[in-house]
Amino acid sequence: MDTEHLLSEFGSTRHQAIAEYRKFIQEGIGIGQGAEFTGGGLLRSQGWSQVLAMRRRGQKEQYDERILGGADFVNKILKDAEERQLRQTKLRRSGRTIEKIIDEECNGRQISVKELKAGCKR
Repeated sequence: MDTEHLLSEFGSTRHQAIAEYRKFIQEGIGIGQGAEFTGGGLLRSQGWSQVLAMRRRGQKEQYDERILGGADFVNKILKDAEERQLRQTKLRRSGRTIEKIIDEECNGRQISVKELKAGCKR
């Protein structure tokens, strides 16, 4: 989640935005769990009569109940997730760990891991 973008929707300063966001969340907790916000994704939002009509016409809509959005958006999210999974699997198989990568990058940039962890701005 892009926190800066999200917070910009709640206020012009970071402090004000965080306070307004907390207020928004607290108010939402009292609302409870509405049926319109649970499962089903795109298919549920279209209504069953429309879904059945689409099926009778032989139309298929890509969906995933975890993702709210149209077929193109769902396809993009699923494709991105698959690509990310492939990259992670490839890295795991290579034997490279985050520690090794950090060491390599620090050595290449002539800084120590200790310096990096200390938050040095060099």
